[in-house]
Amino acid sequence: MIMNDFRFKWSLLGVAVGFLFFGSAALRDFDIFESILPYLANLDHLEFDEFLLSLGLIAAFVLIDFVLIIRDHSMNQQRLDIYRATLDSTHHIINNFLNQAQLMELVAANDPNFDMETIELYRTTINEAMEKLEALDQLKQIDPDSIRKAVSPDLFLKANSQAPMNC
Repeated sequence: MIMNDFRFKWSLLGVAVGFLFFGSAALRDFDIFESILPYLANLDHLEFDEFLLSLGLIAAFVLIDFVLIIRDHSMNQQRLDIYRATLDSTHHIINNFLNQAQLMELVAANDPNFDMETIELYRTTINEAMEKLEALDQLKQIDPDSIRKAVSPDLFLKANSQAPMNC
């Protein structure tokens, strides 16, 4: 597993450092709290001081992990909000254009000199654009691959070849 993808790397490091400290303190009979805080000397018979320092180290690294996870979540939420706002604005602009394009299609359909195959191609293009916009709007996971798949011409052609044509 790549370390950048491991979400609790700081917690794991904290556990390792905590156990290393506890093990070395136990092997060397090293009482760091006795030298720093003399009033904990009466707890020495419980070996509580090494346990507390080890637990403190573990807690510090776990806290680092949680802070980083919260920060990443906040940044991802901001990206999602920006994406949604951009998508809503784009939908508004494109929907206005498609409505105007449909008006042009109605005018062309009423002109007896206009080629009906061209009108059908125009209708298909408008419907394809609307369906791709809807597919983008329905995305649950926002990442480049999901976006590409939602508007992929291959997927659209497969879906339309199975569905009957609207005329």
